[in-house]
Amino acid sequence: MLFFVGFSAKQMKKEGSIAVIGDSVVWGEYVEPDGTLSHYLNEQLSTTHFVNLGINGSHPMALSGLVEFYSRAVRNSHVLLQYNPLWMSSARHDL
Repeated sequence: MLFFVGFSAKQMKKEGSIAVIGDSVVWGEYVEPDGTLSHYLNEQLSTTHFVNLGINGSHPMALSGLVEFYSRAVRNSHVLLQYNPLWMSSARHDL
């Protein structure tokens, strides 16, 4: 997973794309590839700049660490970050 995040971030920077980062909501756990947030953003704006960097099951703290330590290539780039407050509504999943 870390390789994927680092590699994808470098590819995005090189191509000037916009990272869409988040959990399974961004990844598109229960939808087809043409039903993801990044797909609809690209479709609505007639572009291919939005790149899906969602990771299924990622807690906000895990995403924070991945972005901070493994996605430095997207610094000074545009990033769309999805935050799912449902993680904090569960005593089992809240840190």
